[in-house]
Formats: sequence, C-alpha cells, structure tokens
Amino acid sequence: MWTNTSVPQSLKLEHDYDVRVEFPLEGDGHSTLRIKNLTESDSGEYRFKFITQDFEWMSGLPGTNLTVAGLRVHANVVKEENSLVVAQLSCEMNCTPELLPSFCWSRNGRQVAPCATFQTTREITLNPGDYVTCGVEGHPLSVSPRLYALSTPSVLLSDSHEILEGNPLTLKCSTDTTSAEHRWYKKIRPSNHKFMTYGLMMVFSNVSYSDSAEYFCTVENELGKKTSEPVVIDVKFPPRFSSLWVSPSNVVKEGQSVNLNCSSDANPAASYTWYKDNQIVLQGTEIHYRFTFIRSEDAGSFYCKAQNKYGHITSSTVFIDVQYAPRLLRTFVALSSKVTGDRWLTLTCRSDANPVANYTWYKDNSPVATGQNFSIRPEDVATYVCEARNSRGLRRITVYMDATLRNNIIRLSVVVVLLIVVLLLALCMRNMTSPSSWTQPNKQRQPKERHHGDYENIYATVQTHKHQQEDTL
Repeated sequence: MWTNTSVPQSLKLEHDYDVRVEFPLEGDGHSTLRIKNLTESDSGEYRFKFITQDFEWMSGLPGTNLTVAGLRVHANVVKEENSLVVAQLSCEMNCTPELLPSFCWSRNGRQVAPCATFQTTREITLNPGDYVTCGVEGHPLSVSPRLYALSTPSVLLSDSHEILEGNPLTLKCSTDTTSAEHRWYKKIRPSNHKFMTYGLMMVFSNVSYSDSAEYFCTVENELGKKTSEPVVIDVKFPPRFSSLWVSPSNVVKEGQSVNLNCSSDANPAASYTWYKDNQIVLQGTEIHYRFTFIRSEDAGSFYCKAQNKYGHITSSTVFIDVQYAPRLLRTFVALSSKVTGDRWLTLTCRSDANPVANYTWYKDNSPVATGQNFSIRPEDVATYVCEARNSRGLRRITVYMDATLRNNIIRLSVVVVLLIVVLLLALCMRNMTSPSSWTQPNKQRQPKERHHGDYENIYATVQTHKHQQEDTL
C-alpha cells in the first residue's frame, strides 16, 4: 500500500487521489505508483507498506521525496483600454533550479514569442475570455495555470420555469474559469446589496418566498473584476395568513357604513370570494366588502376565501350584528274571565328591536308596570302609553281606553263566545247522528273531556290614537 506521509491511509482511498493514482501490476515483486495531473500539493514523501492477513510491515528506511516544481503567472500592472486588458505579467517558480531555464509565454495555447532564459516578465494584451500561461522550454508538463482576462459572467437557473416555494433551486455563475474568486450578492435596494456566499453556485435546498429578490454574481482575479446582470427570483406560493376584520366594528347601528377587509399573502396575487351565511355574495380581486348604509337584513355571518392557481385559504367567520331602535310598535287588548267571574282587560305591546326592547307602561304619564303585558279592570278608563326602549333608542304608542272601546270589546267577546258554543253543538250533533253510532249500539259513548283554563282570551286589535317615536344613540 502506497501512502503519503501527510495522508494516514492508502492513497487509493483518498478523495483527492482516488482518480489520479494507478498501481500497474508487475510480476517481479515490484510495486509502482503512478500519479496523473500533478499539482504542487502532491509534493511530499511517499512510502510503501506491506500488508498481509497476518501482519503489516513498513521499512524504517526513508521514503521517496517528490517535489513538484510549479509555475504561476502574476499580474504586476493592469490597465484596461476599451474592452482590452493590457497587463505586465511575471512568471514565478516555487523552486530554485540549478540552471536558469528558458521561459515560454503563450496566449490561448499559442506561443507569443520565442522562449528566452531571462524572459520571466512580459506585457501582453488580452481580450475578455483570453488566457495566458508561462512554461519551461523542453518541459511540456511544466506549465502554469491559466490566468484569464475575465469576461462578464451570467447567472443560470436550475429551474427556468416557475419557482415554487419549498422546491430546491440552484444559481450558477457562468464564467470562463473556475480559478477566479466567485461571489454572490442579493440586491436589497437599487444602491445596496448583501453578500451571500462564495463559489460557482448558490444552492437553496428549500426556496422560500422570503428569498424572492434580485441576485447577481461577481468574478475576480488579478486581471480585474466582472459583475453579472441581476436575475430575478420570484418565488410562487399559495395564499396564507388570511384574516378578516371589520371597520368600525362588527356590532353597528343601522344606517352606518361598514367595511369588511380580507387580507392574505400570496404570489401571484389572490382573488377573493365573499360569503354571507355560506352563500356567495361577491367574487373578484376586491379585498373589501362595503356597506355604505347597512340595514338590519344585512346582518349575518361573513367570511372570505383567498385563492390563486397554487391553492386557497379561508378566513375565520365574523358575525355582523346590525342593531336598531324599536319599530313596528303595536298593541293588543285581551278580555280575560276568571273562574270567579272577574273580568280583566290585558294590554299587550309588541315591537321589532335589536337588542330586545324593555317595556314600560304609563297611566296618565306615570309608570305603572313593566313588561309586554299589563292587566286592568274594564272600569279603569284612562290613557295608557307603552314605551319600548333599548340601547339604540325608544318608541311610544298611546292607547285611549274609554267606555266605548271597552263596551265594543265586551260585545265582541260575547259574539265570539256564542259562535264557539254554536260550533261545539254542531259538532256534537254530527257525532251523535254519524253511522258509527248505529253499528255499535252497545258501546257506551264516552263524553269528551273539556279543559278549562283560568282564562278564555279573546283578542281585539286596538285602534291607537297617538303614535310617538324617539330614537337615541
């Protein structure tokens, strides 16, 4: 097994050597090591270790020293003339030979002048993309690495189609050489950019919407610096962060203006669908749903859905409560008869209101009862007022209970009672003369039970004579 003193294991197992080393088979007990594409880093001491299944052995004798004489071109003076680069170059060696060799200069692989012993420096004009090397005459393998006059790089994308969030993405800086220094930048503002990383490529394992920006790369060596045109990374993603809020509030007074606002973050921009009580009320790009004059029938549960070609998201639901003062105020009078024979008139007041109204009864401008119902004796002839009130306002209605109205209610009650009695008698006669009574003569007829309550209520609509309304905030 061949090793380098700087490498603890077999060269065949080293990543830097595995494709460059060969061990030709020889049948005379010799082992040969062959290294291709020598570099200066290959300089060092090489030794051989003998290994069997039972033991390992390495001679204590010194190994073989290898020195790789390297050449390198350095730029001393560089100036640009139009698109050309004029450079004063020098060829340097990493060792001191016993005899000074003849140096040969080449541009793009072609010799520019005869080789000369003291030709360690030279002025050469290069176009963008040209490269220059120096070498030693008679040693074709002793050639310096190429030094390029840089051309403007460009940025290549691994995915030329739409860039979706969560997918991998690679940016490659396309240049003439890999030996120059490559840097990547993210454009923050037109005059400001942020350094990201070094290297030929910048890799996003899971690209995010926050990575959307303009990116560019630079290449730099001794002959100058070039910057690519920026490339736009526009990361697409479905809607998210959808929220719904109401201005000024979701509890409003009828007649106010109300705005519902739906927001989401999406690329491309989302379209919106508005729902009321699970029914579509608006579709399009509008993120607002407006009521310039909201009515009670506009109350309900609202939500919005934001969507684009990559997905959708639905907001939470908000209930719009439209409140209003009492309205449609009506009163009714019911004649009630107790078992004892006492008679009462019950006044009932009803209204439409949100929130629910509270009721107060007044007799001759003095409060006498609360609640929707108020009972009086028939002889209590007076002026009564029902007031319905909530947090949004109030409304009043006046009832004049005089003798004429009282007598009309009593007469109407008597007529209604007589009609009911006649109807009941007709039903009984029909049951007695029905065929079922002939076919079953022995079956004793069971009298129907009649349930009596404490009251038999007969209602009459009262003609009101005075109608008052008063709304408050």
